Amino acid sequence: MKEYFKQGDYVTVYRDLDNPSVVLKKYDVCDWKIKEYQQQREKLIAMRRKKNWPNFVIRPIKVGKINVCSMVIKYPFIEGIELEKYLQDYDMDLLTCAKLLQKIEKNVMSLKDMVFLDLANTKNIMLLNKENDMDFFIIDPDDIQLKDYPSDSISGLVAPYWEDLDNVMGMKKCLNGDYMTKELDIRSIYALFYAIMNGKQLFYPELFERENLNEYEKILHLLKIPENSTLYRRTMQTLMDDVPNELMGDALFELIDNGYNFETYDKNNWGYKHRLVRKK
Repeated sequence: MKEYFKQGDYVTVYRDLDNPSVVLKKYDVCDWKIKEYQQQREKLIAMRRKKNWPNFVIRPIKVGKINVCSMVIKYPFIEGIELEKYLQDYDMDLLTCAKLLQKIEKNVMSLKDMVFLDLANTKNIMLLNKENDMDFFIIDPDDIQLKDYPSDSISGLVAPYWEDLDNVMGMKKCLNGDYMTKELDIRSIYALFYAIMNGKQLFYPELFERENLNEYEKILHLLKIPENSTLYRRTMQTLMDDVPNELMGDALFELIDNGYNFETYDKNNWGYKHRLVRKK
């Protein structure tokens, strides 16, 4: 008997319940994607062999060969709940959100030789418990950038049009030739925060014509982010190419110290939608 986690056009993720400690990721190989799969396999082997692998990121326990029709990668099974599922079932408050994002931020930014291109994806973050400490694990390492292994598959919450990143506001500082910089990881944390806060409604643009900072300020006003707050200023900085991104964590705790919390005003298929409100 098999338990399926994902069944896509080219990728299936499942586990055999006779061996429940292992998750299998099966890629359906076709001729026009063979070079892509070869590069992916080389990177996964490098992950498998890399010393001092971070303890909050999954990596393969076995990388299969590319055969006529498929490639299978084995991963350890991680017990927990996907952040996406958590947000659908639980109404997260600002303190819990701040603890989670600061923990992710500190861990991710400590890894100078890795960039997490798909970090702003609530399916890729596994919560190991539902307690206030919010321990987490990053799963699905396909789009993690390693030295010598660039990647171009960026979360749509960060840059919807990765084919033309030079025209996405604030993305030039995230680029270094074929590689992404740690500026992208910081931007990803902001994208993740606004996805958690407002039910996966995109903060960063879907269309190039929204390249006007006034449009972003309108979004922040609708979410009731105080104009005089560090969060407001640093969020706007992520849209500027000539100003480095600044970490988010302490900006969220500044709001908490000033009496702010999430106010729930709606819910959609992605989760609860919030604005900021200050306790009286």
